[in-house]
Amino acid sequence: MMRVLESDLTWALVTWRETAETQRRQKAIAHKLGARLLYGPTAGAFASWRETCFSRQHESGVIRRVIARIMQQRLSAAFRTWRECAWSMLDQKRILAGAINRILQGNLSGALEQWQQVAAEIAEAKLCVRRALLMLIQGHLRAILGLF
Repeated sequence: MMRVLESDLTWALVTWRETAETQRRQKAIAHKLGARLLYGPTAGAFASWRETCFSRQHESGVIRRVIARIMQQRLSAAFRTWRECAWSMLDQKRILAGAINRILQGNLSGALEQWQQVAAEIAEAKLCVRRALLMLIQGHLRAILGLF
């Protein structure tokens, strides 16, 4: 059992050493390459390339910010237009509701006036019928009383 554990530990140690050595070699190569780029004969070209990359990155950031600002301005203008139209529609709705209420009140007022006029005519007709009945009854009573 101990042999199995020792062999597994030995294998893990060997693998770790190989990986560490590989990483150390890659780091050394990268360091040498970086030193050649920074201090070698192509250092000027590398610096120029790096400066170009940074300036383009900066320019693209500026362009993104300008585009975002333009989009924000357009969005704000569209929102202001929508808000003005919405307020205008609310005002028109309120004015229209008032006009409809006035029309309805006018119609109700006209209907009330017409009802009052018809009621007065009916009352006058009842009064006329009552007077006619009274005159008829009085005429009959005179006739009856005149006979006696």
